[in-house]
Amino acid sequence: MPAIAVTSANTNRIDRSARVVVRTSTGILYIIVHDDTNDGIEVWKGNSVNPISFSEQDSANNPQSAGRYISPSGAIDSSNIIHIAYYDLNGKSSALRYVIFNTSTDTFSGDVSVKDIGSGNPAEVGTAISIDSNNIPHIVWTDVNKSAGVDYDTVYYVNKIGGVWNTQVEVEGVTANKLCRFGDLTIDKDNIPEISYTNNIDDQVTAALGNANNATSFSLFDVDSSVTDFFKGSIAIEPSGNTHVAYLQRTFGVNDIVRVEIREHIYGNAWTTWETIQVIDTDIGPGEATVNMSISLVIPDTRRYIFVEELDTNDIIFYRSSDSTWINQKLETGTYNHVNTKWAFNNNNQKLDRIDYVFTDETVSPDILWNEVFLIIPQNRISQPTSANFNTIVSV
Repeated sequence: MPAIAVTSANTNRIDRSARVVVRTSTGILYIIVHDDTNDGIEVWKGNSVNPISFSEQDSANNPQSAGRYISPSGAIDSSNIIHIAYYDLNGKSSALRYVIFNTSTDTFSGDVSVKDIGSGNPAEVGTAISIDSNNIPHIVWTDVNKSAGVDYDTVYYVNKIGGVWNTQVEVEGVTANKLCRFGDLTIDKDNIPEISYTNNIDDQVTAALGNANNATSFSLFDVDSSVTDFFKGSIAIEPSGNTHVAYLQRTFGVNDIVRVEIREHIYGNAWTTWETIQVIDTDIGPGEATVNMSISLVIPDTRRYIFVEELDTNDIIFYRSSDSTWINQKLETGTYNHVNTKWAFNNNNQKLDRIDYVFTDETVSPDILWNEVFLIIPQNRISQPTSANFNTIVSV
């Protein structure tokens, strides 16, 4: 079916966010949006499990500050509370912020400033949030700090274990004089935070493993050391516990060449032991690549689904693994970008027969659109979808 508009007015963005789509345990969709016109962090709710419309919730109490609040990311816990991280872009007073949204009452509460690193605005802001098995939020974000008078974008991590926001941990950045950005976050099978991000000084995509649930340090592994520009990656854990990092690799030329790649870590192996890089697409289209291009990874079982914008067409496409090969399929045709999917290891509430995704329509305000891909799954695993509300049905 045609994609459904989530937002209905203003300039709306999801380009500096990690996951922004969640479902409650009853299957109701919620989408977190940055309203760039009102400088607010908004939550939009679908009117049913198979929505045909969305409406903004508790607009009177959403976080809002002129010219400052950006980059929201969300995750839902087992009590159907949505935890939202976002960034206050306010010069030397810039800070990570956090608010919760109760889907039982459809109201915001608990809006607070979490951490203020305090030396200026990072070049590329980003947030990611994930919930562990104890319903505790963990957050990764990009902030900036100075070394010898030079600003270095730095990936930081923090959690709320014990009911308070603990001391932030530098994952990588200012201490080593690196420019590290676009952090993504998941909680693994052992309840440990795992992070992916890019290091623009060393042309790397890096994966980081916490030393505990309440991580105070991270072990780093360079997933790829030949990335010639920085893009957001996407990290996800499959049900067996294996970690996957999907990312975009850019090569400069008359027209940029952007490759789609993925690498896997087998659960139980040493963090420094990863499988061989898989090149999924050697060129997703000629044209000027932008640094905030997005990629979004979903792993409902052992099969992987990667959603991305096709550069030369501005269409939304996805790749799905099929045994040892990858198959690509076009989902949306238009002037689109910044596709973002629903996925989490804990409290996923994923309807196993479909993948929800949202993206930006740049031809209008811009606005945010939602759609879903139905998966054909064998009858012994799950009943087939019967709803007429579908975009594309693909075999898994």
